[in-house]
Amino acid sequence: ISSGVILLALAWKVWSTAFNQTSNRAFWLRVFAALILMVGGWLLISEIPVLLAVGDEDVWVGLKATVFYSLGTIPFQLVFSILLAVLLFQRIRGSGLFR
Repeated sequence: ISSGVILLALAWKVWSTAFNQTSNRAFWLRVFAALILMVGGWLLISEIPVLLAVGDEDVWVGLKATVFYSLGTIPFQLVFSILLAVLLFQRIRGSGLFR
């Protein structure tokens, strides 16, 4: 629910800055972005709690699998990519071949 409130606050900020734009294109892009944020905020505030209250077991199993997968893979990938970048930044033989 809190992420929906954040989206609505962001939509209000984008909406209020849309009227200060000098070009029509920038105005309509900001209005469109604000409308998308408003719909997303409304869905997060009103629809997702109803979906979770139904108590479908598959939703919770999928959410748990997603969280565990994210916590298990993202930190490993970040550490591996940073170590690889540092290693390739060094002057060692064969780094040009790997690049």
